[in-house]
This record gives sequence, structure tokens and C-alpha cells, in this order.
Amino acid sequence: MKKKYLSVDVGGTRLKYGLIDENGTLLATGDEATPTNNLDGFLRTLFGIARRYQQQASGIAISIPGKVDQRHSVIYNGGSLPYLDGLPLAHLLKQKFGLPVTLENDGKCTALGEYWQGNLRDKPNSGAIVLGTAVGGGLILDGKIRAGAHLQSGEVSFMIDPAQTQRIVMGDQCSAVKLINQLAKHFDLMDINDGKTAFKYLEERHDLIANQLLVAYCRRVASMILNIQAITDLTNFVIGGGISQQPSVVATINQEYDYWLEQYPSVRDTVVRPEILAAKLGNSANLLGALYRLLN
Repeated sequence: MKKKYLSVDVGGTRLKYGLIDENGTLLATGDEATPTNNLDGFLRTLFGIARRYQQQASGIAISIPGKVDQRHSVIYNGGSLPYLDGLPLAHLLKQKFGLPVTLENDGKCTALGEYWQGNLRDKPNSGAIVLGTAVGGGLILDGKIRAGAHLQSGEVSFMIDPAQTQRIVMGDQCSAVKLINQLAKHFDLMDINDGKTAFKYLEERHDLIANQLLVAYCRRVASMILNIQAITDLTNFVIGGGISQQPSVVATINQEYDYWLEQYPSVRDTVVRPEILAAKLGNSANLLGALYRLLN
């Protein structure tokens, strides 16, 4: 009988979970609201989910924001959930449920999930860019996820553009949420976070200003990918996050990547162009990536 595992993806708004077998088949999934400012509430919610699957699971895998110290299973910073900073979460779960537990950064989990079951499969030098409130990332180098000397490899949000007079880091410049807000305001939507309607109007109305907003956004993302490529020399990138499911986004990122190559012939002639695709696994990428970390 195949072993089953509980995998949990801790997001800033939703806490997604799934029971997954060792081959990566999702057997059951669900989600709950993430307590945003209360550690006790977070632990109660997480422990409740773990208790539900304790008798079926052979281990618990967690995808979580922030830096993850694999050696000590401690989270640092915590991203949008600052109460996670310094939390020995794996130890607490092991102590309470008596199961093996692993933690991994959410951006790295996207890369691992796609490497195991998605569009990075059999691509030992590849990367994931996750477009959300900020920008997450994960690098697969020689078939292994790169942690970095200070656990911060792939933290592309903190790249800077010296040409920006406002000193805005890439996490702000390439925020998918900000793009959706801009489009929604332009189309005068009541809900500025209604990305589905904003992109529906973008596709249907052929609005010049809305298209300029998309192109400007994707040009920034493309420049970020090109700079990463100049250092890492990868074969493939996947674009994750909910916005990546809009076909126009990845198509425009590719278009704008080629725009930059036209502007810099020396770069075009030296830096080999990677393939840039949408992530295949959608909302399941982090669940599968966290489990891949546990199994390996």
C-alpha cells in the first residue's frame, strides 16, 4: 500500500492542505483562512488539520513564507506572517503528532513541485518565479534546490533597480496584486482585487492604456528574469502565482524578454535565452513541492 502524507501550503490569506500519496497523487484537498496576526490561532488551525489526518499520514510537509533553516527546522522572518519569525514549527509538530516533519520556503516549494511533476521535470538547472503580492522564487541547480549561504537564495523580491528614483524593490515593481489593482481601477471595477474581471476586460476590450499597463509590468518581470539568467545560466523558468494562468501574461513576458535582447545585442549574443512557461501545477505546486522535500 502506498504511503500517504499531509502537505500544507501556508499562504498570507489561505492555508491550503492536501493528503497526497508518495507518487504525488492528491487524494483530498481543502483550505482554511490563515490567521494573519495571531500565532496561537495559526497553531490551533494547523494542529486541527494535522489531527484530522494524523491516522492516515506517514509524515507532514509544510510550505511556508520566510527563510527556513533546514538544520534546525526554524523559520526566520515569516514574510507576510511576521509572527512566524523564530518559530521551531517542525519541532512543535513532531512533538505533538509523532510524525516526520519538513519545512521549506514557499517559492522553493513551487520550484520543487514543478521539478517533480510539472514543467521543470527533467530540467536540473531551472527556476520558478512566483508573482503574487510580492515575488517569490526558487532555483534548481544541478538537480538540487539552492538554499544559499544565508538561506535567502531565490528571494528575488529584494533585487533593486538603481534607475528607480523611488527606491522600489522588485517585489513592489513586479507585484501582481498591484497590476490587478491598476487594471481594476482603470476599468472602474468596484473590487480592485477582482483579477478575473480585470483580465476579462483586458482581453475583450483591447484597451490601449490597459495593454500598456500589462506590457510595462511584463517588461519589468522580463528584465528580472534576464538578470537572473545572466548569473545562473538556466534552461527553463516557470511563472507561478494566480496571474500566471492568464495566457496573456506569460506570452507578454516572453515578448518583453525578446524586447530587452533587441535593446542589448551583446546580451543577446552571449546570454542563452531560457524557455519561459507558465507553471503547470497551479495551486498544487507548493503542496507537491513540500512533499518532494520530505521524500528527498
